[in-house]
Amino acid sequence: MTPLETAQALAKFGWNILPAKPLGKKVAMTSWKEFQTRSSEPHLGQWFTGVIAFNWFIVCGRISLLVVLDCDSKEAVEY
Repeated sequence: MTPLETAQALAKFGWNILPAKPLGKKVAMTSWKEFQTRSSEPHLGQWFTGVIAFNWFIVCGRISLLVVLDCDSKEAVEY
């Protein structure tokens, strides 16, 4: 699958997908906050066409109906 096909497949779950900077942990755009309430799907073709790296974010919360629990230690997992 290409990065665009992957983003489109994830969007079919209702998830809001955003591009990340190559090999980074930051979104590849000035502001992602508008996508907490607005779908990113119309932009996927523009953002992911010709991209060679699989690096993206899913906007969690109400827009994607997704919550992520990030446990950084064994103790956090057990808690």
